[in-house]
Amino acid sequence: MTVGKITGSGQGILYVQVRPETGEFLETRIDGILAGQFLSLPYGARFTAEHWFDRLIIALDDGGGRDLPVRIYDSPDKTNLIQETLFKHVGPSRALHMIFEPLPPGEYFWELDPGGQVTVAQIYITSTYKGTYVNGNLMTGYDLRSKIMYCSDELQERAVAVTGDPIDQGGTQVKEGSSIMAVQVGTVEKNVARELDELNNGGRILTGSWYVETA
Repeated sequence: MTVGKITGSGQGILYVQVRPETGEFLETRIDGILAGQFLSLPYGARFTAEHWFDRLIIALDDGGGRDLPVRIYDSPDKTNLIQETLFKHVGPSRALHMIFEPLPPGEYFWELDPGGQVTVAQIYITSTYKGTYVNGNLMTGYDLRSKIMYCSDELQERAVAVTGDPIDQGGTQVKEGSSIMAVQVGTVEKNVARELDELNNGGRILTGSWYVETA
């Protein structure tokens, strides 16, 4: 997943500098047997990112239908809060995709806070990763199921969407680009849409959003 912002212009076309996902990832487990674990206290995993990364995926058997905050810190000591996302109404069999501006290689710790209410996390029994914490305490015997998605260590350029660019695998197209001064970031497969760009189905892109490109 690539997340980027407008950074400059050239030859009348705006570009974003981004770090595309490479398809490589880090799992917070080593071997083990997949199972479920009832947890009501804050829990998470320590990890060492060897590359830039822009997405965290956490697997849950059941979130209890509640709002669940997920935070990324510098360490299990939680000295520095780096990212925070609130996932709304998390039900059964969910994979939480936390997307953010790419973070550099280094030591990190993610934590989900159930607020004292029971959730069912996916875990790997007998995993030898040894990076899972519950309420600040290092666990033994299992690790949480999560992935850190790596992106490119080198910046790459992508052009802003222009008239005729396809959306939704070509089912919809950008009909008329907006004023260059009104350019904002949006979501278009393999490109960037602008707020108020007109679509060939009669609609418009109403709200600028992140530039997103999946691996």
